[in-house]
Amino acid sequence: MTTVAVHHAESASVQKLPTEEEHPMPEGHRLRVGESLRRQSLTSLNDAFTLKHFGFDDLILIRNHDREPLWWSSAFSPADEDWGRKRRGHGVSDVTLQPDGNLVAHDEDGTPLWSTDTAGRDVELLEVRGDGDVVLLDSAGEIVWHTDTATANITPSPFSVARGDRMLVGQSLADQSLTSPNGQYVLVHDHQHGGTFLYGPHGRITSWFYLVPSGYPDPFGTRLSLEEDGLFLRWSKDEVDQVDLRGVRKAWDSLTTPRSPFHPKQVVVRDNGDLEMLDADGEIMWRNGYKREHPKFAKSSNQPQARTSRKRTARRPAVPAVTPQLPSVESVPLIRTDFSNNDAWATTCTQVTTPRHFSGGDTFSADVEPVDNAAFAELTAAQLLELVPAGTSWAFLLVADIMTMESAEHHVLVVDLDDDSRGRTFRATPPAVQEIENNLSLANMDWEDFADSADEDGVVRPMLAEVTPGHPEN
Repeated sequence: MTTVAVHHAESASVQKLPTEEEHPMPEGHRLRVGESLRRQSLTSLNDAFTLKHFGFDDLILIRNHDREPLWWSSAFSPADEDWGRKRRGHGVSDVTLQPDGNLVAHDEDGTPLWSTDTAGRDVELLEVRGDGDVVLLDSAGEIVWHTDTATANITPSPFSVARGDRMLVGQSLADQSLTSPNGQYVLVHDHQHGGTFLYGPHGRITSWFYLVPSGYPDPFGTRLSLEEDGLFLRWSKDEVDQVDLRGVRKAWDSLTTPRSPFHPKQVVVRDNGDLEMLDADGEIMWRNGYKREHPKFAKSSNQPQARTSRKRTARRPAVPAVTPQLPSVESVPLIRTDFSNNDAWATTCTQVTTPRHFSGGDTFSADVEPVDNAAFAELTAAQLLELVPAGTSWAFLLVADIMTMESAEHHVLVVDLDDDSRGRTFRATPPAVQEIENNLSLANMDWEDFADSADEDGVVRPMLAEVTPGHPEN
């Protein structure tokens, strides 16, 4: 492991920093005089090495084929247990190649934290090279400073790295970033924090972020990938325990379903902070997690919206006056509305409430409570919505209806309770409920993540393969 000393604040001359409006977007593998990195990355042209700014005072050089850190700018390494706590400065910093040629890290107040001590040496640019070295070059192309990490043994990256403000089909982000043209919005897939984040002005987190659920295999080994049927999280290895995880849903949305085919061609970060997915004709088919037909599609994630009144499109069937409200339980209720088959009901309840086991010892348990009350017999999903008690925190309802009792898999009806989309439904097999409940109740994933993953018969099935507890291969 190679480290190169950088100088502390005392040797860093104070220069005028670019304002937020002046903050230019760096090139894919170079940083020029006057440009800065703030939660952004630079990647060599051969995609083998990435220099990343983590948002504080650290620059880290990563070897992309195995995500191994090769060099870091701070006095502490990522292998140090106290690395994150020992960092200098506070808030969100930047690393700027100043007009005097000095590469300087600043805290959020502009106080210098460290520098390369290259002021006055005619430095024109920083470059991440394909041999693994990061260099500062003068106007004659001579190396003024470098990380001394060049190697002759270069392993190609297993994926093509996205650059600039967009990701194309076949490209990925794994400890890399996309930046809006005005430099104010940065989309980062972050290995250290196990997720994908959209940062706004001054490096602050926006409402767009996705933490990989801890129950999933290797949450810190993922990458964000644009594929022919949507935006996915992929693991660093495509197979875990010989189970293909291609279809494990990702940060936002998969657009292609049997009922609604769509083949995205690019994801773009806009100057207003919107994240958009475009088709081959450049038409915007998805924005901030919503498809074109969704009411929220037209809304910018960073613009205030006028309140609109809701109109019911049809009169709901009346609920019998003697029908009680649903019980005010903390768990998501599984409501029985068909009483034709007690054995099918018992099987459904067992499959929904039994924990599911995954590799690494992780377990999903659905926080669901069966409701077996003949007062709810033959009620529709629309009628059950009228019986939801005020103040409940349920994200959805589960309904065991006649299709549940008659289907071989006993799939249940999942009913959305979100204020903006109340009443949407999809069907799911009981073994899929654990994933649905864990992720929708905690807002780790969106409704569309599951609804659009339904198979051709319209039923959502488990995304992750279960393992046998205690099996020697687990």
